[in-house]
Amino acid sequence: VYVPGIVVRPMDAIADLGRVPEDPERWASKMDVDHCLTGTIQVSEDRYHIDVRLQRWPGGKVVFSENISATKEKLAHLPHQLAEWIARALTTKDSVKEGIFEGKLPSSSTYFAFLKALSSTPTTIEEKEQRLRDLEAVVQQTNYPPAAALLGRWYLDRAGEIGGRGPYYPLAEEMLKKAFELDPDFPLARELLASLFAKRGRSEQTVALMQEGLVGHPTYPGFHKTLGYVLRYGGLMDESIAAYQKALMVNPNFVPSHIGIATNLNLKGQHAEAREQLKKLYQIARNDGERRAAHFAMTVSYVDQGDLENAIEEQKKQYALAEKINDATAMAG
Repeated sequence: VYVPGIVVRPMDAIADLGRVPEDPERWASKMDVDHCLTGTIQVSEDRYHIDVRLQRWPGGKVVFSENISATKEKLAHLPHQLAEWIARALTTKDSVKEGIFEGKLPSSSTYFAFLKALSSTPTTIEEKEQRLRDLEAVVQQTNYPPAAALLGRWYLDRAGEIGGRGPYYPLAEEMLKKAFELDPDFPLARELLASLFAKRGRSEQTVALMQEGLVGHPTYPGFHKTLGYVLRYGGLMDESIAAYQKALMVNPNFVPSHIGIATNLNLKGQHAEAREQLKKLYQIARNDGERRAAHFAMTVSYVDQGDLENAIEEQKKQYALAEKINDATAMAG
């Protein structure tokens, strides 16, 4: 559930504090957030008993709490249900923003149409085209910023896939500007619009968007990452690395920043240091997708250095991971 002005911070940002919320106020301070969601889960026979509460910090006032009893089959629906309850709680007059979000949640029909458009991960060309049509239908029916932003992202990705030909860059810019105008405080819309400007060589506009965004959201990793990207192409390698590192201070698992730092080190001729950065990514990777990303970036580093033997070995490792889940795109890569 999307609420204008709210940014959800990842748990990875507090990995060094542990997973047990003994001191949620410390969590809130570490993550630079106004609210923390904590809870407990108990299992008895075939049911899960869950207690959750959302507290405002400083002070610890409980904004929302709920006791839930569910079967394993029902757990799949719990994240969306929780998100909706919390969003509703934060749109009341008692919210920390004094009700500025009131009335800005999407209608149920809009929200479920949006979820339907995101209900699966497309792999074939036909499935990707269907995803585009589904998102286009949602955008035509409503002024829902996340839908416009994600449609813009799909156009942006398609433009990259075909080398910038066709109408996709202009379509991406149109959608991302729409999302940004609907809610200038929506970080994803700002980040994607800045990424498009960077890809189109509009560096000054990119930097301006990111600097403005960091004023309101200094801990949003995507802003630091995009700033790192545009600084790199401006030839400011060390400044770019510093921006990527700031994103990793916020989220140590932020894959684009690990790869961004490695790319800069490759460009500086420091290939061994680049691969050390990628080893860090591999060691903390949470899934095979992130491990594949590390292997692929390792391959690029070896190729850039002229070490084709080790490059082929890294590519074989990536292929083996992709083969496990029959990811044809990654296997072909």
